[in-house]
Amino acid sequence: MGICGVPEVIYSSPNLATSNIIIIVISVINLVWESIPKYRKDKSIETFFIVDTVCVSYFTLDLVLRIMSTPSLRNFLKVVLNWFDFLAIVPFYVELIVGRESASGLAAFRILRLFRITRLFKLIRHSSRMMLMMEVVSNCLSELVMLFLTWVMGTLIFGTIMFYIEESDSSDFKSILHACWWAAVTMTTVGYGDLYPKTPLGQSIGSVILSLA
Repeated sequence: MGICGVPEVIYSSPNLATSNIIIIVISVINLVWESIPKYRKDKSIETFFIVDTVCVSYFTLDLVLRIMSTPSLRNFLKVVLNWFDFLAIVPFYVELIVGRESASGLAAFRILRLFRITRLFKLIRHSSRMMLMMEVVSNCLSELVMLFLTWVMGTLIFGTIMFYIEESDSSDFKSILHACWWAAVTMTTVGYGDLYPKTPLGQSIGSVILSLA
């Protein structure tokens, strides 16, 4: 089944597909808008909660109907996007069970709230090109893991080298972890400028890393 497997009959209706996209977009806008500080502590928060309730109710009904209509529950559970659908609605129900005020103060719940943004993954089902891209990523997963491990190794190697080259009381590299942060942003971008080598040797190594990246 892979990452994007889904019973196509569920979204065969253009009207249903359009309504799905509209609800997803409204849900994401609501999620972003309620994070604005001036709306967090006034009566607007109730409006955000009502909108979220409507959207989650729709997502829940959609998930339940797809579970009921799937020919094989085992294959359904093997699809990664279906788990994202589940994670997208879990924070809302946890908040209802625990209580909104109590849940907001829990560090674990704040982490759980991050999964609300997985609602964006629902859009993948409505784009054949995005589904194809996800399948390509799935098929190349082992190569991508190797690429990531290579990047991690480079970050650790160059971070350690830079830490010991720049080691002094006035150095910005207070630990190997600080140096690894510098190596990571230098290898992936041009750096943020918050950390940089000050010694001639360190600057030379930094130039080499930039040219290799």
